[in-house]
Amino acid sequence: MVAGAAHADSSQTVWWSLGSFAHAQPVSVHAYINDWSDKRGDGDDAVAHASFAMGWSGRNVSLSYVQQYSYEIAANKDSADLYHSARNRLDLPTGRRYALNVNASHVRVQGLRLGYRFSAAEHWQLELGLSALEGVDTLNGTVGGDATAVGEREYDFDAAIDYFYRDDVLLERPREAELSGRGLSIDLLGFWRGERWAVRGRIDRVFGFIDWRRAQFTQARATSNTRQFDEQGFVTFDPALSGVEGVGRFRQRLRPQAAIQIDYTLQRRHRLGVWVRSDETLTHIAPSYSYKVAPQLSIGGRWLPRDEAFGLMVASRWGEFSLMADRVDRQDAHLFSFGMRQSFSLGR
Repeated sequence: MVAGAAHADSSQTVWWSLGSFAHAQPVSVHAYINDWSDKRGDGDDAVAHASFAMGWSGRNVSLSYVQQYSYEIAANKDSADLYHSARNRLDLPTGRRYALNVNASHVRVQGLRLGYRFSAAEHWQLELGLSALEGVDTLNGTVGGDATAVGEREYDFDAAIDYFYRDDVLLERPREAELSGRGLSIDLLGFWRGERWAVRGRIDRVFGFIDWRRAQFTQARATSNTRQFDEQGFVTFDPALSGVEGVGRFRQRLRPQAAIQIDYTLQRRHRLGVWVRSDETLTHIAPSYSYKVAPQLSIGGRWLPRDEAFGLMVASRWGEFSLMADRVDRQDAHLFSFGMRQSFSLGR
């Protein structure tokens, strides 16, 4: 399933959809959000996306209310290693040098979406959507520099910080202004169906931006000149800063996301496929299988071999449901995904 893809049915419908996708490579999603108290994973990046929409669809036009949340953090191995060791109070390899490079992009928006559906034949459709958005929350910027472990429990660092935000999660400065922002985004949805092949997909934020007004920003260099030690001898910092901070205007580019499901019908009830989901930070590819239990009911699954995650899919006349995770216990999961969509016909 690719929730929200264009449908062949041209009747009027009201519908709602809810979806989320989170993948934290360094530690579990739960630990990433909280205190990183987990064993170190293989990767260094993390993404979290969530959306809610409800609306009306006619023969060629749709109108809906949308909420979207997106958080992407791309970090190099050195940055993730040092942060994990510091948060978990682990001894450092003395003399190791860390090249720090972190790029973060977060945005939360809400607004109205107008969609227009193009269809030249029964077997394919393409929908173009335009959303007028209000910005609710943001954090966007980079941290770069270097650090050196000068002892097992002590390190020096020198880093350049350049970011704008609503809440300063890095330096925990108090909020000085009420953030506001306006923008727009364009998305594409579509499907094509042949005798045995079927393709459904969507690209969110093909183009999009938010113009923020009264956004707080910090452009500074942080050093480890002011250091202290706790009772166990681990170094702690109240970083020494030199630079500028203030309130200004910024344009934030909305990062695109894409998902596609390609299916091949082996027999009347059996279907094999591949699901691809991608953003600017991570790409996921999963083979899939579905079985048609009844004319309007199918059950299937997806498997992400690299992440050892399994997903369940159910599609019926009442709607669609999907769930994917790499662990049974949600607090241990590095990857978790959930989706649901329901629609109700109003007649033709």
